[in-house]
Amino acid sequence: MKSLFVLLCLLGEILARTWFDGLNYNPKQKDGSCPTVDTVRSDLSTMAPYTDTIKIFSVKDCNQGEPVLRAVEGTSWKVVLGMWVGPDDSAFNADVQELTRLNSVFDLKKYVKYVVVGSESLYRKDQTEDQLIAKINQARQLLNSLGLSSIPVTTADVYLNYSARLASAVDFVMMNAFTYWEGVPIEAAANTMFEHINAVKAISGGKRVVVGETGWPTGGSNFGAAVPSLANSARYMREFICRAHAEQIEYYWYAAIDTPWNTTPTNTVEAHFGILDADHNPKYPGDNWFACDNSSKKQGTIKMLIPQQNRKLIYEALFNEGVMVAKKDFNAPKHSELMVPNLQVIKALQSLNSRGYVKTQFSWQYYYYTLTDEGIEYLREYLHLPAEIVPATFKKPVRAQPTSSRFGRQELNYKIERDGEYPRRDRDEYRRRDDRKEGASGDFKPEFRGGAGRGRPQPR
Repeated sequence: MKSLFVLLCLLGEILARTWFDGLNYNPKQKDGSCPTVDTVRSDLSTMAPYTDTIKIFSVKDCNQGEPVLRAVEGTSWKVVLGMWVGPDDSAFNADVQELTRLNSVFDLKKYVKYVVVGSESLYRKDQTEDQLIAKINQARQLLNSLGLSSIPVTTADVYLNYSARLASAVDFVMMNAFTYWEGVPIEAAANTMFEHINAVKAISGGKRVVVGETGWPTGGSNFGAAVPSLANSARYMREFICRAHAEQIEYYWYAAIDTPWNTTPTNTVEAHFGILDADHNPKYPGDNWFACDNSSKKQGTIKMLIPQQNRKLIYEALFNEGVMVAKKDFNAPKHSELMVPNLQVIKALQSLNSRGYVKTQFSWQYYYYTLTDEGIEYLREYLHLPAEIVPATFKKPVRAQPTSSRFGRQELNYKIERDGEYPRRDRDEYRRRDDRKEGASGDFKPEFRGGAGRGRPQPR
C-alpha cells in the first residue's frame, strides 16, 4: 500500500499541470470521523497532481498529527503544522504535548516546513495580542529545546489583525483573507486581495508575507455581492494565483477537499471551498486550471521537469556563491552564467524559495536569491558536501598587508574574486541591494471594509 502511494505521488508530480504552493487540508473523513493513516494516504494520492505541501490546523485535534506524518513518511511531501489556540489554553497545551511526543517518533526536521501557532485566534477574539505573542514565544522555545530551531514559527490571522508588533514576534507573516466574506464582487476580488497583501507588507517590517488562506466557494449562499459558483471560483483562482506567482508570493489555497461535515443551517458555504469534491473528484474542468499569460507563466502553472544535471549545476553555483541573480527573461536560451535555460534557473530557485531554502527579492528586472541557513544544509546534503565547505558569502575577504606606494601613501591590496563582471560581496551587502522596495509609504493608512475571515463576516 505504501509503495503504491509513493508511486502515485511521484506520478502526480510528473503529470501535474496545475500546481499550488500548498493546500489547506483537514484530514477528517467525509462523515466528519477522524482520519487513519490509510485515509490520509488516499487523500494525498488524490492531491499529488496538484501540490506537495499541505497545511493542517492542529496535531492533537482528532489525533491527526500522527496519521498525517506517518502518511508522508518516506515521501517528498512537506507539512505545515498547526497548533490550535482557542479561548483557553487547553487546546494549545494539548498540541504542545503532542508535538513533543511526535518529535520522538518522527524526523520532524525532514517533513515539517513551518509551525503555525493559532489560526485566526485574534479575529475570533479568543486571545489578546499579548497572549498570542506569549504562545508564539513558547512554541519557539519548545522547538529550540527539541532541536528544531531551524523550523520557522508564525501565526495565521486575518489581515486586519496583523500589527507591526505581532509581525515582529513571528519569523514571517502569515495572513488570511477571503474577499468572498467581504461581499466583494468577483470582478474586484483579486485586486482587493492584493490591496490587503500590500497593506500587510507595509507593516511587516520587511518580513516575508505568506498567504495562509484564501479561496472562493463553488457552492452555497451569496454573501453581499459575492456569488459562489464554479466559474467565479475558477476566475478568482486564476487571477489570484497568476499574480501571486508573478510577485513571488507564497500561498496556501483554501482548501484541498470539500468538507460536507462542516456546515450549519445558516452557513452552507464552508463545505464548498475544496478543489476536490467530497468524493475526491476534481471540481474544475481540464488539467490546467489557471493558465497564466507569458508574464507569469514562468512561475509555474506547469510544474517544470528540470534535467538532473541542470538542477545540479544550478545548485552547485548557488551553494558556491551563496547568492544568485537571474534576469526576468523567460525566453532566454541560457542563464547569464550557467549553460542552463534561464527559465529552469528561475523555476529551480522558485521551488527552493517555496520551501524556505532561499529568500527572493526583485528589482530592476532581476531576481536576487540568497541562501538561507536551512538552504545551505539542504544543498550540502543534496550535493554530498563536507561540513567545512561553505558558500563564498560566509568567507571573510582576504586582506593583504599594507604596502607603501612610490608616492609615499599607504595602499591596501584586497583580494577581490570576480563573479562575471561584478565583484563578489558579502551576504549583508547583498541583502542591502534592494533596500528601496516599492510599496506603500510609512504613513500609508489603508481603510478596510468590514467582513473578513473564514466562516462568517467580521465581528462588529
